[in-house]
This record gives sequence, structure tokens and C-alpha cells, in this order.
Amino acid sequence: MKRGLTFLMFLFFFCVASTVYSQESFMFKVYDAQGQFLGYLVKTQAADKHNLMRHIVVYRPDIKRFLVLDTLSGELVSEAKLWFEDKKCATTPYLDWSSRYFVLKHTFGKRVVYYTAAEWPPTHVQALSLYKEGKTRCMRISRSTKLRLPAKEIDLPIKLPAATPFVFR
Repeated sequence: MKRGLTFLMFLFFFCVASTVYSQESFMFKVYDAQGQFLGYLVKTQAADKHNLMRHIVVYRPDIKRFLVLDTLSGELVSEAKLWFEDKKCATTPYLDWSSRYFVLKHTFGKRVVYYTAAEWPPTHVQALSLYKEGKTRCMRISRSTKLRLPAKEIDLPIKLPAATPFVFR
């Protein structure tokens, strides 16, 4: 499921990369049940055949990033895998380059941190450790050399979880 979501994010990036987004180009603004502006609706995603609109992708022009939100929980769906060049997850965290235009979340115990990718172009990083979302500790891995971007923490301009149901105007 997570690999599929990463692939969809990657595919989505390429589909929209040539489009210049302006506030006027979006048809709907998305608000939560308490009137908080979440962003401009970009697309909807079905989680299965029974949930026709389980996830939505919204664009936030103030941070120039996409957010994938769960329409039932109001939470950010995108989870970050953080890669490190040392064996103890203590150096600079890196993200896969394909997630550059998205906000991802990572939970460290009870602390939730939101990340986006920094600096372009991506560089080849030789990762020796990995911190997966949902895991409580750093994992040592075999050397993995792939294109990655440094992760940077980002303050979200919205409060999550967003109150459901969402409102489209």
C-alpha cells in the first residue's frame, strides 16, 4: 500500500509538473467542518470500491506543496521514510526525490513531525539506516544508494486532524 502511494505521488508529480498553478485555476476550495481552509482541490483518490472519495489531494499555495488528506480521519495520509548516511539515524534525514512537492508526516513516539524535501537537484545518497513511519526505532540497512533530497521540517499552516466532513466550495 505504501509503495503504491509513493508511486501514485510520483506519477501525480509528473502529470502536474508542466502546469503552473494559480489560485484561479482551481475549481474548488476545501474547508474542514469548522471552516478552516485546507487548500485547493486537485484530485480525489479512492481507497477501495466502497469509499469513492477516501483521500483528497489539496494544494497549499502559501507553502507551495500538496497534501494528501484522509476524508474520514482528517489526517495527512503521506508517511515519510527517512534515510540516513550513518548507522544510527543521527545525521541529516533524506527523503525520496519523488516526494519533493508533498508534505509528509513522521511520528516519533507521540511527536508528529511534518517534512518536505529541500534543495534541488537530488543527489546520490548512500544510506546505512532508515526510520520508517510507525516504527519505534532506527533500523540498520544494507548500503542503499539512490537519488534523495535532504528532508526539512515544515510548520503546517493548518491544524490537523482537520474536522470532518470536508466542505467543497
